Amino acid sequence: MEYGNFSALLTGDLEAGGESRLLAGGQSLKSTILKLGHHGSNSSSTEAFLYSVAPEEGIISVGRNNYGHPAAEVLSRCASQGIKIWRTDQQGAIRVRTNGLVYTIEGYLK
Repeated sequence: MEYGNFSALLTGDLEAGGESRLLAGGQSLKSTILKLGHHGSNSSSTEAFLYSVAPEEGIISVGRNNYGHPAAEVLSRCASQGIKIWRTDQQGAIRVRTNGLVYTIEGYLK
């Protein structure tokens, strides 16, 4: 999604295989915000993918689960690339607003 100078990549449940196919496509994936794939599981958000997208901020849609999402490895990969993380299990619903030049992100806990 692009609007002016703002862009967001919404990956849904995309995992490493899908990320590899996107990377192989040769198009720029650089985005201001990345919705991390598959609830932040270790099967997504590979180092190469995060490097290519180079987001300023990442959003993880996750709640209580028995799978360990988001994975510590994914959080570490994001931290090493300076990506600020927003998590629905910690901040509640996440709202992103932009006018195409600047953006804001807010969390809304119940």
